[in-house]
Amino acid sequence: MRLDLLNESQAKQALTRARIALLPLGATEPHGDHLPLATDNLLAERFCARLDAALGEVALTLPAVPYGQVWSLRGHAGAIDLGNDLLTALLIALARNMQGYGITSMAVINAHYGNFDAIKSAVRHLKEHDMHLLSYSWAGMAEAVARLQESKTARAGYMHAEEIETALMLALAEEHVDMRQARAHYPDFPENFNARPIHWTEFSDYAVLGDPTAASAEKGRALVENYHQFGPYFVIAPGLAMPHARPEQGARRAQISLVRLATPLTFGHDENDPVSVLIGLSATDGDSHIALIQRVVTVLGETSKRNILMTSRERDDLLHLFQTS
Repeated sequence: MRLDLLNESQAKQALTRARIALLPLGATEPHGDHLPLATDNLLAERFCARLDAALGEVALTLPAVPYGQVWSLRGHAGAIDLGNDLLTALLIALARNMQGYGITSMAVINAHYGNFDAIKSAVRHLKEHDMHLLSYSWAGMAEAVARLQESKTARAGYMHAEEIETALMLALAEEHVDMRQARAHYPDFPENFNARPIHWTEFSDYAVLGDPTAASAEKGRALVENYHQFGPYFVIAPGLAMPHARPEQGARRAQISLVRLATPLTFGHDENDPVSVLIGLSATDGDSHIALIQRVVTVLGETSKRNILMTSRERDDLLHLFQTS
């Protein structure tokens, strides 16, 4: 539920029950003429609302942060750059506020790639103060993008107002999309683009990287569902990943399994690699799926329980950990 929409008594009850805070994080920046400046904010906020509903009372959603690090787009109409330092300080302050209420885990649902460095700095700082900050930016979506994308990519690693981001908007905030204004734009990137900082205004007069005309609501819904299922392996904490199965994937009963890897694996997550522990979830229906996720969130939300999960090799200790969460 949204913290800022509660009254005082409701907030007191919700803060007591919650084990994790969800923070939608976006940016205010141009996305061509077919999408609004608030695109990243809308995507973060509306997808976060779905996660909140799935997690139930163990989750509490904070108001969306509508500003981020948009140095690259300075000079394009409407871009507002908060900068890395100020954004990092804001994330730390919000997390410490939640910690004051006994909520020691906060998940940033980030829809703007420029925020990565600030989030990473906040994660590292908070780790030294017994606060667990998670960062999710369309995790597990790469395979679905490779399957669904029809237009060519403007530049590897960049997704901005093109087919994929426009499809996500059509799925989550269609009322703010004007496909009549959509047009392809493939700027010529400087040869040294990856070697030095460059404002986009130096090589492009329009804030679109690709072809949004290939987007559809159907593609967007498929992408959202893929992310909503957390991907085949979702790295959720340092050293910990969570594969899972749903009824349509052949799950026979609700179960939680724990596997320790003799050789840790890397999943491409800067802060949480390498992974040495896998928590497997198998759910027979939507209710059991949510219940299992709630148990995992409860364990991760308490430092002592998280330490047992990551270090104990005693079967009874681990069984007791989940049975009492």
